[in-house]
Amino acid sequence: MGKKLQIYEISAANDMKYRGPLSVRWFRVIGWLCLILQQISHVLKIYDSVTHQADPFRLTVALIFGFAGSLAVPFFIIANFSEVLAEKNAYKKLLIKYGALSLVAALAFFYFYEHILLGVFSTMGAHQEGEKFISSLLPSVSGSGYFAFNLFIDLLLCVTFLFFLEHKPKKVFVGKMLIVFRLFALLPFLYEASSIVLKLLASGGRIDLPSYIYPFLTTKPPMTFVVFIVLAVFFKRRERIFIKNGKTEEEYKAFLETKKNSFQFSVFAAVVLAVAAVLDFIVLVVIGAVLGGGSADESVIIRSIERAADSGFGESVLLLFIAPLMLLYSYNRKRQNKLVDIAIPAAGIAGILLVYIEGISQIACGAVSYLMQTGE
Repeated sequence: MGKKLQIYEISAANDMKYRGPLSVRWFRVIGWLCLILQQISHVLKIYDSVTHQADPFRLTVALIFGFAGSLAVPFFIIANFSEVLAEKNAYKKLLIKYGALSLVAALAFFYFYEHILLGVFSTMGAHQEGEKFISSLLPSVSGSGYFAFNLFIDLLLCVTFLFFLEHKPKKVFVGKMLIVFRLFALLPFLYEASSIVLKLLASGGRIDLPSYIYPFLTTKPPMTFVVFIVLAVFFKRRERIFIKNGKTEEEYKAFLETKKNSFQFSVFAAVVLAVAAVLDFIVLVVIGAVLGGGSADESVIIRSIERAADSGFGESVLLLFIAPLMLLYSYNRKRQNKLVDIAIPAAGIAGILLVYIEGISQIACGAVSYLMQTGE
């Protein structure tokens, strides 16, 4: 049996043959499909809330699509992580991309909330009643005391964290000041922690979050952010080992392009995702017990666990579905025709718009039908 090669000994000359068939592009496609399913879930829940109906089939579809939607962020995070590895100057592009998309999503929410929803009530002379109705409607859609939907905030935080962890400034924050730049990586972490606290308080009825906060809440399960940090540290550690053994940055970049490194990353990520799923379930139970104050009352325990779940804990169990796919994934598989990569988000956004255009139409028809039946 031959000697096991160290990572700094791996090159194109002794590379392995296997490369996963799934590329970054496929993970983006799956992510957008999951996101579209999540919007359908939101529309179905709004329809039931407005029409005061509880069709079992519709509820089941909304639940399944909602679970599928929870996988969108992990798929996007892995794809973005891969893009940064493949193209070191991708930070600026991704920061601008997700900063702009986060802003567009927030503005779209404010336009829909202020101009369309409240606008309808204002024309009826019931602006204040409309605010109360909408403020109660949106949290009821998510089943908690808030409405988090802007996953581009999550992606922006992840890219920002990776930027401060990996980027090497050329003019400012050089030399001994580099540590200050690295400490900025705590900012996304603090933002994430603040969002979790707000969601915990809102789900427990401790505070009433104003609607203008919703576009800025994180959507991903907390454990997903932990997974991202672990993967980032994994590559940072490998880079240090590589350079420490006398290799150059150019040699490290060549190493990143090897099939062996891609496969090792996929295996490590699969294990991390599986472990995170199990740990998240344990954390859910522990936080539920803490929120329950050690009560032996079954109803109190269930409600406490539900509060923890409303804040995103426990949702990472779904990462078990992604873990096996990682073994078929290769972050450095080359993609032909770059125009396809531009078309994917355009098609995804178009799909979301179609869901809401059709959804608003159906909700309006359902609301009119309900009012006619009740005579209101």
